[in-house]
Amino acid sequence: MVNLAAHLHDEANVRHVQIVDLSQGGCRVRGEQAATQGAALLIKLPGLEPLRATTVWVGTGEFGCAFETELHPATLELVAANAYPKRRKVVPGSRLRLFGSPTAE
Repeated sequence: MVNLAAHLHDEANVRHVQIVDLSQGGCRVRGEQAATQGAALLIKLPGLEPLRATTVWVGTGEFGCAFETELHPATLELVAANAYPKRRKVVPGSRLRLFGSPTAE
């Protein structure tokens, strides 16, 4: 299993979370505290500037975020290279499932 550690900044806190799905448009986050739906966040992924995001759904122990600005395919490729060192190419429009195998959907 692979996980991608990130820092999440909301109104009052900075916390460590795990990104378990990542696409150009957003991500699924696992953490001890769920965010509030509609909350404005900053998500700091390794090697990238903080990304502005909004919580679009909240579930038990996880939540989904939409990025204010979509990630460029090359940026997604960079994240994939860090998460999967042997993986060489990400197909544009694919989603990385960071627990288990990468999938394209």
